[in-house]
Amino acid sequence: MTETLKVLFLSPEVVPFAKTGGLADVAGSLPGALKKLDVDVRVGLPYYRAVKEGRYTTKILMRGLKVPLGEQKLPSNVLETQTEDRIPVYFFEREDLFDRPNLYGTPEGDYYDNLERFAFFSQAALLLAKEIDFDFEVVHCHDWQTGLVPIYLKTLFRKILSSRVLHPFLQSTISATRVFFQKKSWPHAVFLLRNSNLRVSNIGKR
Repeated sequence: MTETLKVLFLSPEVVPFAKTGGLADVAGSLPGALKKLDVDVRVGLPYYRAVKEGRYTTKILMRGLKVPLGEQKLPSNVLETQTEDRIPVYFFEREDLFDRPNLYGTPEGDYYDNLERFAFFSQAALLLAKEIDFDFEVVHCHDWQTGLVPIYLKTLFRKILSSRVLHPFLQSTISATRVFFQKKSWPHAVFLLRNSNLRVSNIGKR
């Protein structure tokens, strides 16, 4: 008997909860298609103001999840709801990072702390999976906001298989991204991603 494949599905926007473009449409429909293939899929995204104002029925799954960010550990509440297909959706709440008028910035430009915001989200999602014993085999992470997840999987979390999707209509090139994180006694490490225009890359194999 084949075991059910477990997939952690991370996206910065998902229909119907939060949307700025086509990524949200893809992220909103693909989990349902995976479920029809008997995949155990769980969705994660930040708890933006737009989600809060949508008045979706949620419940507190976890209070005070401690998420490392630089030299701090910031607490996050995790809320849970379900899609129409009864797929679990996890929202990561941190008001100073996500309770803002827009998802990524204003008409004047991106939020200055987007790196920290989505580093927090990426690590919080992996920590939650560990806390609830969701032993995923694949993490499906979308666009630059989840670009740290494969790095965390190969360092802090040591998971084996990950998939990263860069949608060309959203961002086909990352010219330079600085990533700071700590691992035990390591100093802050700096990663530079240049001309990263691959649509899908697999990081390691079992």
